[in-house]
Amino acid sequence: MTQWCYLALVCQISLFLVLLRSHILAGFGTFSADVFTVFMGTFSVTGSSGGIVNHQDGASSEWFTYTSDMVEDSASSGRTSSSVNQPIPEEQAWEREARAQEHDRISAEVETITSACENLEAAMVRKAHILLHQRGVTLGDPEDVKRALQLALHDDWEHDIDDRKRHFTVLRRDFGTARCERWNPFIDELRGLGNRQVNARHYVD
Repeated sequence: MTQWCYLALVCQISLFLVLLRSHILAGFGTFSADVFTVFMGTFSVTGSSGGIVNHQDGASSEWFTYTSDMVEDSASSGRTSSSVNQPIPEEQAWEREARAQEHDRISAEVETITSACENLEAAMVRKAHILLHQRGVTLGDPEDVKRALQLALHDDWEHDIDDRKRHFTVLRRDFGTARCERWNPFIDELRGLGNRQVNARHYVD
């Protein structure tokens, strides 16, 4: 009988630790009730000497079956609750890849538009040199043409990116004529850079 008591006590402690671990993972909601069931299932009747009544073999068999199922259910519940609302790695990777591709596409388009506008601005610089030469203007520093034009076109670089290339194309086409609103500011910027030989006489009406 002493061996049975010892064996039952060892099993009780082992299962108590298993239940404790399972409830740490799944939550302590039913922990007290499960512990009570373990103790009551193990010792249906205990005498003053600590002996176990004769029907312990049947009770312990049922108790082992019940508590094993209960431990499995608790562990399963813990696994289920921990996996709820977890993001799917495949979907996350797909979304990140899609965002990266869209970002690269937009960046490439912006770079292409910016490069085209820079080329159109360079064409206006060359055109300005020709027009100034035709009007008898010689500058001390030819780089002032580029500097003055960049100052005159400052606001144009803030033009909407989707329409910027078309806007610069029109500016280059009309630069130096009455249709272009940037020629007169360009002359003012030249004069502001110290080129006193240019003045209002070089405006276009």
